[in-house]
Amino acid sequence: MILHLCSDQKFIDYTITQFENTAKGVNQFVILSKSKPSIVKRSEVEVVNPYNHKQATALKKTFFKYSAIVVHYLDYEKAKIVFDLDQSIKLFWFSWGADVYDDENIIDSTTFMEPLSRDCFLKQRFHTNPIKRLIFSLGLKFKPLKNIIWRYRYSQSLDTSVHQKELAIARVDFMSTVIPGEKEYMSRFLKGSLTEKVEVSWQYGNIEQLSGGFYDSTYKLGEGTLIGNSATITNNHLDIINLLKSINFSDEVYVPLNYGDKYYAHYIAHKYSNAFGENANCVLDFLPIDAYNQVVVGCCNMIMYHKRQQACGNIIAGIYLGMKVFMNEDSIVYEFLKNSGIKVYSLVKDFENHHETMISPADLKQNRMQLEKIWGKDQVALNLENTIQFMH
Repeated sequence: MILHLCSDQKFIDYTITQFENTAKGVNQFVILSKSKPSIVKRSEVEVVNPYNHKQATALKKTFFKYSAIVVHYLDYEKAKIVFDLDQSIKLFWFSWGADVYDDENIIDSTTFMEPLSRDCFLKQRFHTNPIKRLIFSLGLKFKPLKNIIWRYRYSQSLDTSVHQKELAIARVDFMSTVIPGEKEYMSRFLKGSLTEKVEVSWQYGNIEQLSGGFYDSTYKLGEGTLIGNSATITNNHLDIINLLKSINFSDEVYVPLNYGDKYYAHYIAHKYSNAFGENANCVLDFLPIDAYNQVVVGCCNMIMYHKRQQACGNIIAGIYLGMKVFMNEDSIVYEFLKNSGIKVYSLVKDFENHHETMISPADLKQNRMQLEKIWGKDQVALNLENTIQFMH
């Protein structure tokens, strides 16, 4: 039997389907949450409150039944559950990247921010409430205040939580990352090396699923430019404005801001409206998937200026659809795609001379062929079959 420890996130329903299609009847899925899941829809999941000592203890007492435990996104709640796992049970960590890159106890929060975004973050400019701005700023600078906030949220000290996560990472036997080779990149930020972890392959999506119903279909891209994937500051939205205005770019832009920090979302929407006027289309409200996909295909360019691994599903979909994808040259995703023979562009070096023309049919064909080799439906299924072999 295989135990999956999950969060209430959008990838989990897909994960359940794929694992059950490949190894039916041997999977148990547990959502660690204080409340009933609002995103995961599958009825077969069990919900355990990790802050309820009785429930958490009862869960740990069932571990002996499993040959493997899979942690989908290693946050502090899951680390608290598995850090002292018995050595006889195989521990798999399916990292989303954010479980390392978003953890300010591991990495300085500004590491993946370009200059203007870094300045905005440090001064918390997007908090319109001055009291909240002050509290956030103090929390960044003073550990005692951070400890108080942490103990309130996690029911234990910050130092205890950090130590448990370090132990959990050290305990991991097998590891999957979003981008092949990302394990070595992550090691730069962690105390212990990840070299000894056996690398396995699992993707939380394939091209057919990620391309939003446009896979192998006929459509025509619009003329807009899609910027970023969410209301998170590592999109470096402010720096993108600066770069675009420096080349007198004033075409129509679409900026998805309906996922992430609502204060930051409204701050960025205001900045883009000031910069691009009526040509700024900032998406602040939830959109059904079909409506969001229409926004995407209304664009022929995509700008993803993250320095860290982020928005991979959006990037893969954009490339498949035939968009020109402009990225940050410091991004591990940019490096991986280039090394895989996929045509992507540098925002700084290429946008001015390449944003006005469509990708060539030859480049689109090459891109799709390479994407199929990595994220094609059959390849993803084969990768999962191979990974499950390690779990028995």
